[in-house]
Amino acid sequence: MREANKSKILIFLVVLFFISFISIKTANAQTLIIEHEAVKGDVLPNESAVFDIIIENKGGSSEEVQFKFQSPFTLLDWELKANPSTLKIFPRSTATSTLILAPLFDLPSKTYGILLLIYSPTNEDIKLQHLVTINLVDYINLLKTKFVLPNAIDSRKDAIIKLDLENKYNILLENLNVKIYTDFFETERTINLNPYEKRTETFIVKFKEEVEAGEYPLNLLIKKDENVVTDFTDTMRIGLRSDIREAEDKKSGFLISRITLTRTNEGNEVSSETYSLELSPLRKLFTYSKPSPTTVIKGAETYTLIWNFDIAPGESQTIIATTNYVIPVVLLIVLAVILYLIITLTKKDLVVDKKVTTITNKDESLIRVTLNLYNKSNKEIYDVKVMDTLFKLVENPQEFGTMEPKHIRKTLSNATQLIWIIPSIKPEHEVILHYKAKARGLHKIPSVLVKYRIDGKIRLIKSEAVNIGS
Repeated sequence: MREANKSKILIFLVVLFFISFISIKTANAQTLIIEHEAVKGDVLPNESAVFDIIIENKGGSSEEVQFKFQSPFTLLDWELKANPSTLKIFPRSTATSTLILAPLFDLPSKTYGILLLIYSPTNEDIKLQHLVTINLVDYINLLKTKFVLPNAIDSRKDAIIKLDLENKYNILLENLNVKIYTDFFETERTINLNPYEKRTETFIVKFKEEVEAGEYPLNLLIKKDENVVTDFTDTMRIGLRSDIREAEDKKSGFLISRITLTRTNEGNEVSSETYSLELSPLRKLFTYSKPSPTTVIKGAETYTLIWNFDIAPGESQTIIATTNYVIPVVLLIVLAVILYLIITLTKKDLVVDKKVTTITNKDESLIRVTLNLYNKSNKEIYDVKVMDTLFKLVENPQEFGTMEPKHIRKTLSNATQLIWIIPSIKPEHEVILHYKAKARGLHKIPSVLVKYRIDGKIRLIKSEAVNIGS
């Protein structure tokens, strides 16, 4: 009876051991929960984005992770620094690493989705992807501005001009120089705007001289350092007109804009009015109005729509003009996608070839690498970025010939990366890059990565990897 009980206990312990082993193995990929906070996700040109990567370890053992870009092509435009570079997360606890993503060059202003690879240098089962978004903002798109003006201004008196300002992004804007000017006055001041702040600035201006009644341009120029943030011209009306009150409402949305004009006669006589709207030929094609204009005048580059109407005392006249680009834009997008696919699938404009020769002495190899880039197309190729990677080097590469790399850097995996910047390659021309290096225990050399622009489009290619001795 005792022997039977011992056998049962032994079987139970063995089963419990295997269950625990399987549970530990499968838990590795599920115990790390990753989140991030954008410390600085909206950035100006040449500024670095900052993210706090927060990792929760729900498992029963400590883990160490490091960070790199999921795509090697991202290294052509961005540099990644982590603090700490190796993050240790204790069991059932949370740890944070601060990631700084710095642009290597003056990148186009747009939203960049950067895919990170979070991996363990000691546990190959831990490989997790995480997406962060960087909004690279152009200076000219930072602010939303609007003048708030009286219906008419008396140039004999001090005039009050109000300016509505809205910071559209999560960016602290300091030392903004705001300048308002016309042929008759000029005023300026320096202000700061907090992230997403809305504010109305009031300016009191004095005219240099009395100005005849009419409409005049009112200019707004806002700069941050030497960068233009806003350059805008509105219209101000000089001369009091107490009998006619005008309200104009301009609304702009995605592909649809609308202008609503209402004039009200608050006098005691019938007023004959004229309203004109200038449109480009394209905008006129997709603009409809209610009521229809009295006259349409075709100019050299624009169309002018004119409404003539009378307003009786106590009555109003409203004109609505709506521009709708939805249908033509959708058609253009479809055609552009089809054209892009045809060009991409049928044309190969840049060919990259990588040749490697080696001389082995004991356990070291002297490597000579030659990179050939040949423009097969009949168009010039611009902004060519070339990145080559080598592992297990005993010293930095040298003897670059006529063109040295722009950057030579070390990665967390102890690889050496060389980046060349070639402004352009003319049609049917070839660029040759070469260098020498010493390595130990090297058996395979990765592909060279190339990024370039042709016909306004960005393309990515790479060469074949090279086996040493092949």
